Amino acid sequence: MHGELGPDHVLVDAAGEPVLIDIEGLMHFDVEWEHVFLRIRFGDQYPSLGGADGLDRHRLDL
Repeated sequence: MHGELGPDHVLVDAAGEPVLIDIEGLMHFDVEWEHVFLRIRFGDQYPSLGGADGLDRHRLDL
């Protein structure tokens, strides 16, 4: 996934189910790292992605 898992790596199939794409070279990072990347990428639209509850705010700020 080129080091990140973002919404552009998810498509919806004909049955309406999410499908991961472009996952060669998959790497694991902690959830705060992923959310910081999403916040940078989506800017003002980031809050509409939801799902940031329970993250370590200090790690996000780092």
